[in-house]
Amino acid sequence: MCTVATIILATVFSITSCEKENTMKEPASGSQTLQKALLKKTQGGKQALPHYFAIAPGENNPNKTANSVVFPRNAMMFGSSYAVWSGKWWKWALELPAVSNHPFNDDPAFDVAMGQAGNVWFLTAPFGTVVRNCTVPADKAFFIGILNAEASDLEGLGDTYAERVATANFLADHIVPSSLFATVDGININATSYRFLSPQFSFYAPTPWIFGDDGGLGTSVSDGYFLMVKKFDSGTSHTIHVGGAFHFAVSEGDPFDFDASLDVTYNITVL
Repeated sequence: MCTVATIILATVFSITSCEKENTMKEPASGSQTLQKALLKKTQGGKQALPHYFAIAPGENNPNKTANSVVFPRNAMMFGSSYAVWSGKWWKWALELPAVSNHPFNDDPAFDVAMGQAGNVWFLTAPFGTVVRNCTVPADKAFFIGILNAEASDLEGLGDTYAERVATANFLADHIVPSSLFATVDGININATSYRFLSPQFSFYAPTPWIFGDDGGLGTSVSDGYFLMVKKFDSGTSHTIHVGGAFHFAVSEGDPFDFDASLDVTYNITVL
């Protein structure tokens, strides 16, 4: 566990104040199936607490830019693009056992090393307000899902590739752009420019799995916002802070009313 202190002080966020342009049509999977899937994906529609956020003293280095801490959106990173990494991120998450400390859940037994391998470690952002303190090995980059959605046939969210893409697009289109934020050591990242549609990918879910009682072979597509954070130096401490919100409203043409949001801080110590 790391000892980094993050100062959370100010920026009130209200989902009701956000605006989104809604020209999307309900996908073939239907509103009841979508609502059921959203409840599972968002832990029942958790909301982040209104908060004020300020950068800890000395964090905001004016000599550093976003590209000094994250890879640009068109980069090839460790042999793959952002879009391909987004599919790998989801495959990793969907194949993990449905234990209480699955990375999608806010659980005190969270283990950042769960299922990790290689040069890139995956970080998730559970819904609600979450602070995670963790110690990691050196020489690792971090691929974090800020806010996104996937649509798999195992969840009834599309029998064909076209239907799964339509459903993933529909869900991701309901991420409120003005709600998105991301900082790495106080350096602001333009999170809205990091949206990616994954290639179609296959996964094998355990029984039970994170989104259902019965696992098995599934096929999925994801759409949403991700960042690849560059490797940190050994013996250093860092803070990654991300957040955003889903918003659906019948009054805006959606098939149902639904809101969920997240505000997640990682305090990281590098060995």
